[in-house]
Amino acid sequence: PGAIPIMFSKFKEIEEKQEFEMLENGYVLRVSGRDQNDSWLQQAFIFTTLQDLFAAIDELGQIR
Repeated sequence: PGAIPIMFSKFKEIEEKQEFEMLENGYVLRVSGRDQNDSWLQQAFIFTTLQDLFAAIDELGQIR
């Protein structure tokens, strides 16, 4: 795996299943995994464009 992108830097590893939500004015990506202390962590990230959401999903692949 490569370096962890800054947006997801709190994660040491991520779960295989993530979820996203389509809103009227944007998108929410909910990411679950483990932090550097091996504790469970869940964060929500908000995007205004589909392009930004896809870019974030692409970056998630770098953590795995």
